[in-house]
Amino acid sequence: MHLMDLLLTCERGCAPYVQKELEVKKIGKSYKVHETALIAKECTKEALIRAAYTLQTPTRICWLLGTAEVDVDTEETIIALETLLGTLEYEQLFFKDKSSFVFCHREGTHEYNSVDASQEAGRLLKRHCNEALKFVPEVDMKKPDILFYLHIDQKEAFFGIDLLGYDNAKRSYKVFNNPHSIKGTTASCLLMAAEWNPKLTLLDPFCAGGVIAIEAALMATGRSHHFFDKKLSCKAHPLFAKEVDGVIKKIDANIVDIDSKLISAYDATTRNVAATKKNAKIAGVEKLITFSRTDAEWLDTKFSSKSLHKVITQPLEASKHVAKAKALQVNKELFYACDYVLAKDGNITFLCQHPEDLVEAASGYKFSKKEQVQVFTGKLPLWLVTFVRD
Repeated sequence: MHLMDLLLTCERGCAPYVQKELEVKKIGKSYKVHETALIAKECTKEALIRAAYTLQTPTRICWLLGTAEVDVDTEETIIALETLLGTLEYEQLFFKDKSSFVFCHREGTHEYNSVDASQEAGRLLKRHCNEALKFVPEVDMKKPDILFYLHIDQKEAFFGIDLLGYDNAKRSYKVFNNPHSIKGTTASCLLMAAEWNPKLTLLDPFCAGGVIAIEAALMATGRSHHFFDKKLSCKAHPLFAKEVDGVIKKIDANIVDIDSKLISAYDATTRNVAATKKNAKIAGVEKLITFSRTDAEWLDTKFSSKSLHKVITQPLEASKHVAKAKALQVNKELFYACDYVLAKDGNITFLCQHPEDLVEAASGYKFSKKEQVQVFTGKLPLWLVTFVRD
């Protein structure tokens, strides 16, 4: 059996949570973790398809073709790409009836930009393809059959074939949103950071558009966030095309139901609860989540003592529109309610911009900060902060 390597990219700081999801879903035998990328070694073709269809934490999911050390300097980087792309097995990559394109995502400081790197990689691929297979591949920038993906982070470059063909952070269910909605990939990393699993009850008390609860429901049931569209780019690649439908069918056949009391999505505003319900319906999980318009101070009327295992949320924070005193009061009410509803070994995990404000809110309510990890969503720095009972 021919084994392959899986390339996954992610937001900065999120690689450990991508690895955790791989371990939970038993994809890959060993892992090499980089700052914004992770390589799962020795995967079967079925495992790569399964990764493309089911993984919720990475931003890109690719069949890894090779890696290289690049440079700030343009010429040095071209030499590194030439060395990398010159060693590929072109008979497995290009086909006369299939169009292609190279998309590049670049992070760091370089003389060149992403478009420059994309164009140079594309030029080198066409030349090598013509030399190896005696034809120049068709290029389609908008809807290529085969999307090559070049990921450059500082001095590391990763090159592969994108198995999805687009950013995995996109969620088709995110129709009814507000400025506080987070990416599906970020919410899934938050769930992994909180060490949540489908045996543990979960509450998001500030659900906004419902992304955290919906991602948890998808995770618990085994339902892919691609369930309704199944748009996987690898369907067009001759190496994967015959197996894709069979792998997807097998995964869909193992979807399970869960008790709606397992995952709860609450919010203080009717608009946010309504948006969460609508998004959950689009995702196909509306019957698997309990919704309620409830203020944080009334949570102890909704749950019995010590019945919640995990509170996972993006809290109300001070901003141009929210006074610091207001945010502090709401979060104090949350900690007060959690003292009653949270199990003795339960914890609270926040995605926030100002962890010091949550530490202040927790003082006096028998909770203390256990862990604080910085992650990014795009260029915005955020913190994953976990509180446990004293």
